[in-house]
Amino acid sequence: MSADDSGLPLSFAQEQLWFLDQLRSGASTEYLMCEAFRIRGPLDTRVLEAAFTEISARHEVLRTRYGTATGAGAQFVDEPGPVRLARVDLTGTAPADREARVRELHAAELRTPIDLRDRAPWRLTLVRFAEEDAALLVTVHHIAFDGWSWGVLARELHELCTAFAAGRPSQLEPVPVQYADFAQWQRDTWAAAPERAGRRRGYWRERLAGLEPLELPADRRRPAQWDPAGDSVAFTVPAELAGRLAVVGRDAGATPFMVHLAAFQLLLARWSGRTDVAVGVSVSDRNEVELEPLVGLFLNTVVMRTDLSGRCSFLDLLARVRETTLDAYEHQDVPFGWVVADLAPERDPSRNPVFQVGFALHNAERRPLRLPGLDVAKVEPATDHSAFDLSLHLSELPDGSMAARLIFPTALFDRARIERMAASLLRLLTSIAEHPDLPAHALETVPVTELAAFERWNRTGTERPRQSLAELFFAQALATPEAVAWCPASG
Repeated sequence: MSADDSGLPLSFAQEQLWFLDQLRSGASTEYLMCEAFRIRGPLDTRVLEAAFTEISARHEVLRTRYGTATGAGAQFVDEPGPVRLARVDLTGTAPADREARVRELHAAELRTPIDLRDRAPWRLTLVRFAEEDAALLVTVHHIAFDGWSWGVLARELHELCTAFAAGRPSQLEPVPVQYADFAQWQRDTWAAAPERAGRRRGYWRERLAGLEPLELPADRRRPAQWDPAGDSVAFTVPAELAGRLAVVGRDAGATPFMVHLAAFQLLLARWSGRTDVAVGVSVSDRNEVELEPLVGLFLNTVVMRTDLSGRCSFLDLLARVRETTLDAYEHQDVPFGWVVADLAPERDPSRNPVFQVGFALHNAERRPLRLPGLDVAKVEPATDHSAFDLSLHLSELPDGSMAARLIFPTALFDRARIERMAASLLRLLTSIAEHPDLPAHALETVPVTELAAFERWNRTGTERPRQSLAELFFAQALATPEAVAWCPASG
């Protein structure tokens, strides 16, 4: 599909991001995605540029600008043209400092907006350290890209570079449809079924009525405008623990996603003091085989709201989360923008509407980038982007363990607080695996090291623990609600 002067309709997911971009006058950066790679070996930049040029020609969404038509957001697809790499010459940089420089450039990329009106929604930068030592940075706006798209890009880049380096033409099959075709189909489908749309929108209005923002204890006052600058704390759920939790889930008819979501929501309840906890989850819109080879944004957001009140066991809580999850997935096709519009929350530029915490569990590793005759290694970023107050990302690894990452905005939290939260989550998961039938309030969240520090302070008045006393007393009260509470005088 090609755009005329009137433009093409946005998908519903794109419409949300376009609205947010306009709200921030085109200066929004929280929905930028960037990957950085060190490339060692005889890199032929002409081959690399030719491959990216072919990818751009194949996927219209990578040469699409965004504007307005008849009062609404619209896509404007440009004709195919050559793709050029921006060049950064860092020859002379000491080998020991090169990876740090890549991380600095990665952070700078995430601070630099992409003008969606005037240019393609991606940019490519080649950093040259030496004749056979370089780095590639790929920065894309989320309006044109999702996690699956990274795998599409990696596969096509490998196959095209392999063919072009050998002097052969592209052997890739033409893509069956374009992203704009999906956007038009999506809108036509809902327009043809207004009664169904009304019923499904009604579900979310009822399900999320009265939902209040979730406030987590922060280290700084919330800024007036959302600041996406972030960081992340990485940790691992050991294979043995992940396996035991999977057994807990199977015995309860629940998936690992449900088990970890229930545990995370319980932790959020502990830290916030709230029993009404909502978490946002991204779901895929790639429901047709024709969409699998496409680059684009094929995601929707659903809100998992769980009631954690009452003296229930973790298994009881898991049953609630299971029901919530199944119901949410049953209604996952309702565009999140409609949900926001129907709920009409008070617009607050300092936070995400409807939910403030995100959750994701990935059950497949992202396809690595491989280039023929070259050694390619991903560079882990020094900083992160945070679209929410907090996000937990889990990825299942081949050895049975889980890679976990808590992403947070540095405008709100110190890293030390999120490190304690990660340790608390691991302690909670261990407690669940050992005693899933215990009352949820009795499951332990204070790490053993923190409790030992608290006990020393309680006994001697010295060696005050890192964790705030308020958090320790609150956690201890939740863990032993029948015990007599004691707190030293302040000061």
